[in-house]
Amino acid sequence: MPKTLTQMYIHFLAHQTAQMHVKYCKEEQLDSHGNNKVIMSLGKLAFQQLEKGNLVTPKENLNIFISATSISASCLSRTKPVSKLHKAAVNRALQSNNGHLDLFLRFLLGISLESSQVLLKGLKIQVETCDPQSQEESIKYIKEKIKQIPHLDRCVNPFPCLSELNDDSLVDEIQSYMNTDSPMDQCSPAQSACMVFVLLTSQKHLEQFELRKYSRKEEGLLMLLPVLKASRSDRLNDCKLTKGLCQALSSALSSTSLELHDLNISDNTLQDSGIDFLCTGLQSPLSRLKALTLNRCSLTRKCRENLASVLSCHPSPLRELDLSNNDIEDSGVLLLCTGLGNVHCNLEILRLSFCCVTEKGCGFLAVAVKSNPSHLKELDLSYNHLGELGVKLLTETLEECRCELTKLSQQISASASFLQILILTACSCPPHSVDHNSECWFIPGLTKYTCDLKLDPDTAHKLLILSEDDRKVTQGTEEQHYPDDPDRFDHWTEVLFKQGLTGYCNWKVGWEGNWAGLGVTYRGIGRKGVGNNCVIGYNRMSWGLHCSAHGYAAYHNIKSIAIPVPSAGCRKVAMYLDWEAGILSFYRVSSGGSLTHIHTFYTTFTEPLYPGFRVWDYGSSLTLCQSN
Repeated sequence: MPKTLTQMYIHFLAHQTAQMHVKYCKEEQLDSHGNNKVIMSLGKLAFQQLEKGNLVTPKENLNIFISATSISASCLSRTKPVSKLHKAAVNRALQSNNGHLDLFLRFLLGISLESSQVLLKGLKIQVETCDPQSQEESIKYIKEKIKQIPHLDRCVNPFPCLSELNDDSLVDEIQSYMNTDSPMDQCSPAQSACMVFVLLTSQKHLEQFELRKYSRKEEGLLMLLPVLKASRSDRLNDCKLTKGLCQALSSALSSTSLELHDLNISDNTLQDSGIDFLCTGLQSPLSRLKALTLNRCSLTRKCRENLASVLSCHPSPLRELDLSNNDIEDSGVLLLCTGLGNVHCNLEILRLSFCCVTEKGCGFLAVAVKSNPSHLKELDLSYNHLGELGVKLLTETLEECRCELTKLSQQISASASFLQILILTACSCPPHSVDHNSECWFIPGLTKYTCDLKLDPDTAHKLLILSEDDRKVTQGTEEQHYPDDPDRFDHWTEVLFKQGLTGYCNWKVGWEGNWAGLGVTYRGIGRKGVGNNCVIGYNRMSWGLHCSAHGYAAYHNIKSIAIPVPSAGCRKVAMYLDWEAGILSFYRVSSGGSLTHIHTFYTTFTEPLYPGFRVWDYGSSLTLCQSN
């Protein structure tokens, strides 16, 4: 079996030559020498066209290979050592702005190896073998050039050339580095280029690429643009995207080589200019993007206008738009509905959860659905204050649009006077979800998803004191007389709650002291010893938040994320868990009860989650707040 691209094309050329010999050579009475002359003549002609930039499509690869074979055969016998020709070819290829000589260089290097010579003998093509010293010199020269190349897209291309020379040392080195989960920001330019090459050749990473695993700095993000363009799903959430990065991303969205279908850029303050660049790319006829998520992006009126123009442009491949956790409000819904109601809009899913939509916004949505009823399949208005009239207006509109209701579940909370309703339809518009219809799932009186939790004394470290009906924990100076228990933390001052959570849950925690830790974990978290496997947020089975007077930091698997949200004297945190969706969110709660988003973890939960506290110092405490 061929091990390199060069060897594969030698086999391919041999097959084509054999077929040509059967079909033509008997009539023309060509011997192998004459056949060799034909290949060499074709190769020289192909190289002339290649220099003019005419052989740049994949279907011309065989001609590029023949041209490399021809040049190799005619030059190697006159060039000593072989590495001299290789260096000249490398320089020539790197001078090309569009990389049209890269594949030629790759074939030229591969043909010179002894393993290729054996295969070429069957074609009666004589080329000089590259000796080990020349091979090492060529490898060293290419590596030096990689370090000198200023543009990453050109820096990535020499790596296949190293593979043709049977050198995978850089690739092996970077794969080992990637297995340590270390950030790309610590890599040298050559290592960064190698990482991009590895990612581009990895089917796993191209299915879904999570940018923040590799870099959150602008230089790193720009270097990874080739990977972003090649992957089918990009997660750029919480990556500190700048105006310049949005401009580069816009250019990528309008690229002919774009494979991207799903883009998540949540938790970035993009500003008007950033959204403007993105929408320009989305309106390009070349854009293939089908799903766009912009949660918690502080979208302004101008941003909403630009997004509305994307919805109404023709043709638009966009099928899913998630604007949840933005202050869209009724005015923003009106702007979006100018696009949603346009006959050119093909949007199937619109999510406006936590967007401050009221009864008035329902009216705008109803008009848009009436104007363009054939496409929208899912409308998420959860966690909004729609009111009974708003819900009624939407349901009547759906019935008027002949959306047959298959399930209607409603629940009224008398103390809050809010309607909870879940509508699932069977035809062109399923499902319309206005479940959890309220200003916020933390409002007083809405207890549907509030958890009734109690601390588990059997897990508490012996320095921790439980009080207030096992809802408060304080660190003391002396060990308590707790019995030994396999579930008890014996080094870290932590305690878990008794209840394992799934589904929708929310709860509030008050904290006092210099530092406090809170989060959730699977039941199997370690209890004994000093290892990270025992600390909430320091392992794969737990997710945590550290609170201090200086601010917040989110932790998972020992990786920390500093949160640019000041504690501002607020000593209360609200937590929201959507277990099935894999969402765990933290919010700062002000004295007036308003919420500020701190951080959200997105993952896949596989077991029930147990809330837990970590208390740092003597006198510090955490308290589960009672629901009203």
